Amino acid sequence: MIETVENRKPPEPDILCEVRGRGRVAFELVDLIDQGLARTTARAVRGEKVGACWYGTPPLEAVRSKCQKRYETPHPIELVVCAGEEEVELFSPCTPTFEDRASQLIERSQFQRVWVVKLTGREKCVWFTGGKL
Repeated sequence: MIETVENRKPPEPDILCEVRGRGRVAFELVDLIDQGLARTTARAVRGEKVGACWYGTPPLEAVRSKCQKRYETPHPIELVVCAGEEEVELFSPCTPTFEDRASQLIERSQFQRVWVVKLTGREKCVWFTGGKL
């Protein structure tokens, strides 16, 4: 259970939390959901005419960018990935290529664990996807 949450500024990770039983843990956040694409998709689902093209950062590149950064903190760091329906599929066991590549990036990073948060669609869930504890 998280007892406290503090926003932090770079070069520290995004938030610092007091976690019961673990002490202070830093979390870096990455959002794989492109808001423009989400709005366009919602309009298309409603039957509205849309004429857009998505040029956002591919999910693996967003994860790579976070894994290559160096954070200044004496605390353990974990990565929290906020993903939509399509991005969540990339983290599922049925797509080992993406998971293997992401795992390789994480192994060379400061992150101890990665959590995937799905906040769209019919269900909302959080799960642990890998780490080096």
